[in-house]
Amino acid sequence: LLPIVFIMLVAYTFDRLIRGIMHWHEHEAHLDNPDSKHGTFGFLNTIMSMLVYGLAIAFILNQVGVDISALLAGLGIAGLAVALALQNTLSGLFSAVGIAIDRPIRHGDYVQLEDGTAGFVEDISMRSTRIRTFEQNLVIIPNGKLAGMIITNMYLPEQEVTLKIPVGVGYGSD
Repeated sequence: LLPIVFIMLVAYTFDRLIRGIMHWHEHEAHLDNPDSKHGTFGFLNTIMSMLVYGLAIAFILNQVGVDISALLAGLGIAGLAVALALQNTLSGLFSAVGIAIDRPIRHGDYVQLEDGTAGFVEDISMRSTRIRTFEQNLVIIPNGKLAGMIITNMYLPEQEVTLKIPVGVGYGSD
């Protein structure tokens, strides 16, 4: 029982350490955008926790005496089948990870996409990104498509936005 408790304690500590590092990195990255309240790494925290606790369960089963080699082989084959079935979803997931790491857009940024859509980034989730337009419409873009688009981020490198406003004056006016 003592090794099992030790493995769970190590897994819990390691999970908290990873979450703390991600929270610190996110806080450091948001110093230039203090209005941003949502975390970009929310789904990454979930994936990392699942990975850490999954490994802990495998170590516990091994410690108890269960042969996990057949289990790991079965999980590998099942993982391949699931990966083929969920190709689009996994593409969106890896695109979301790329967006979270590269950070071309962040929560609260004003962006314009290559298709003309412009608005404020409301949320970057595991599957899609939500952009609120000036008309208060919510545009939901799959991360796989967003990763391949040309994005103009009006808030990078600074949050100040310059707009060109054409003003016409008649020739006969004073």
